[in-house]
Amino acid sequence: MSAGGRFGAVCVRGAVLAVLALGLGACGEPKGGVPPGLGALEHAPDGLVARIDADLRAFGRVEDGTAFLGRDASGELLAVTARWYLTRDAGLADEIRIPYLEAATARFELVSGDGTRRTTVRGRARAGLDAAACDVLVLRADDSAAPASKVLELTDSVPEVGDALAVAVGGAEPALVPSKVDWIGGAARISFEVPRRAEPTRLIGSPVLDADGRAYACVVSVDWSGETAATSPSFDIEAQLLRPFLRSPAPLVGEPFVYDDPGLDTAVFDTTGTLMFLSNPVLGGAKLLRWPSLDEIAGPNLPRGQGAGGFTSTGWLVTAGRGGRFSLFDPLSGHAVVEGEVPLPLVGAVEVLPGDMVLMGSPLIGTSVLVDASSGEVRQTVDAWGASIERSPDGATLAFGGGDGSLALVDVVGLVPHPLDPHDEEVSALAFSPDSALLASGSWGGRILVHDVKSRELVRELPNVGSDVNDLAFVGELLVVATGSTEDGPNGREPTACFVRVFDPRTGREVARSHDHASPRLALLPLPTGEDGVRRLVGLGIGTEQFAWVVPVE
Repeated sequence: MSAGGRFGAVCVRGAVLAVLALGLGACGEPKGGVPPGLGALEHAPDGLVARIDADLRAFGRVEDGTAFLGRDASGELLAVTARWYLTRDAGLADEIRIPYLEAATARFELVSGDGTRRTTVRGRARAGLDAAACDVLVLRADDSAAPASKVLELTDSVPEVGDALAVAVGGAEPALVPSKVDWIGGAARISFEVPRRAEPTRLIGSPVLDADGRAYACVVSVDWSGETAATSPSFDIEAQLLRPFLRSPAPLVGEPFVYDDPGLDTAVFDTTGTLMFLSNPVLGGAKLLRWPSLDEIAGPNLPRGQGAGGFTSTGWLVTAGRGGRFSLFDPLSGHAVVEGEVPLPLVGAVEVLPGDMVLMGSPLIGTSVLVDASSGEVRQTVDAWGASIERSPDGATLAFGGGDGSLALVDVVGLVPHPLDPHDEEVSALAFSPDSALLASGSWGGRILVHDVKSRELVRELPNVGSDVNDLAFVGELLVVATGSTEDGPNGREPTACFVRVFDPRTGREVARSHDHASPRLALLPLPTGEDGVRRLVGLGIGTEQFAWVVPVE
């Protein structure tokens, strides 16, 4: 949009903003005539600005105010609101926390001014996840309850200072008032001034239109520039641009389940998908569970304190941990078949190869070892760090990630390392694509690198996730990333950036993201595709609330 763009007819095809909440009439011209300088909004569809009037019950109540409906570029119907509607009675902080809000959205209704139309907001909230401010909610709405003639077209364009815009102003002489962008803030906000024609609370949540009549912002604050309400001739208005919200990844919807995980940060299934081994290689500790019941297999002979593990093709469980101690365990009998030690101070990664051969690596030393699990004999030393080890689906290649950030591809035949572009910090997770063509690696520093396995070249570095990369998993062609850590805050240790994020590794585009969890997501386990063709993924974290997500298909 160019600066000083011209406005067209205010109201062609019915009411531009027909709602009681803003006091706009059914149109022709707004009451009080066409404001000077406001030409025509030639391409503006009719808009529905609605009054929120819903009881959130356990979540408190929603203040009487305005919100509006619009369609994004893909045609999805969205309801846009400002955070002003959520009161302290709702038990929410001033900053909106999306996890709590998702539980409340089912009770939201947008009610037209005359009370004849009620649009229930359904689905999940969409947040401008990477925006510096989150004062706007973009909520998925019920398509059947809002005809196209009552919906604004949304745009994710970014204005420039001086660009023309219009905002609906109610009061004694309601009108669609022209203005221009005064400044654009770093939090994706814009500021402008309009004549005072309404109470400020009537403006909160109102749409801000560009010169083409499309909504590209939502009013979040109003003040009088230090003057009193009685004497000020105009409002200074601040609005949040919709762009961060419309361009944010789609919500990754997860179904919660309860399992009290004390912080076991690695997980692996057996070949049948009925046993799950959870462990923590660094701190020690392990559990063996039945899936999907999550019943713990207990007994005096179960491996304890051994933090890394993997299942052989015959169903035995290999565990290893501190001091290089390892065991080959039979889950059926509950007894160790073989026990031994390897020359590693700490085994942090275990990768089982065909023939019950096992690679063991450590985040503390730059060598790994190949062990015959059936006899306990060390067969070969590999000159590669082994904080993380992963085998490709075709079985031809191994990936080694180091405690020093080093990264290497190793041919299974010969076990000769080929160095790749390294990380700056310890490599915490590795994952091969299903066709074995790509290797994704993540580190504690939040970096995610994608290498081409055949050429060994760096294909792409994904956006830094701003926290620890705890696990990676490919689901189809998409890369799923578990992030999060706990950092020192004013109230002690607090969770930071605890998401599950889905990327297209070839383009770097973020396809979907979960809500911000109350604890880091530590381990990801892709489940077999069900009869319904849906791909699911289990994510484990600290505490009792775990999730299973439906992963989108590109």
